[in-house]
Amino acid sequence: MQFRTFVGCKIVGPENLIRKITKLRRFIDCHGNPAFERAIATLFREGVIRRHLKKALQIYRARRDHFCKLLESELSAYCTSEIPEGGLADWVQFENSIPLDALRKIAVENGLVISRTVIQNSDGQKINAIRMGCASINEKELTEAVSVLKTSILMLLQKPN
Repeated sequence: MQFRTFVGCKIVGPENLIRKITKLRRFIDCHGNPAFERAIATLFREGVIRRHLKKALQIYRARRDHFCKLLESELSAYCTSEIPEGGLADWVQFENSIPLDALRKIAVENGLVISRTVIQNSDGQKINAIRMGCASINEKELTEAVSVLKTSILMLLQKPN
């Protein structure tokens, strides 16, 4: 018995059956799937997709606004940020007294992973900033993440040099 996952389904069966299904799936992928395409068109026509997008946008906007308020209320002494005009990631500029490499290490020890991406300006100079996203976690988790970040900053600032 062999196991294979396709978009939307999992198949377990003899190897020769999996091979035939894989071949058929590849054919459909190259030539379209009229039934699937009609189903999606129906969802658009009936407004299901539009309603879903409207609801999702409200949820994401609420997360973004909550995150930006947390940054302002909890971390404004240590960093600056602006509400993103579009998207769900905020560019957070930290004070120079908070080295990001050291902050990352402490944050990881406290259970928060911070991106290792180095941000540079147009002149190639490193900027003490990170891109922080809020789309994939709910408001409670955002509150916890900002709390851990604040704790990590305070631990960093209390460390003797």
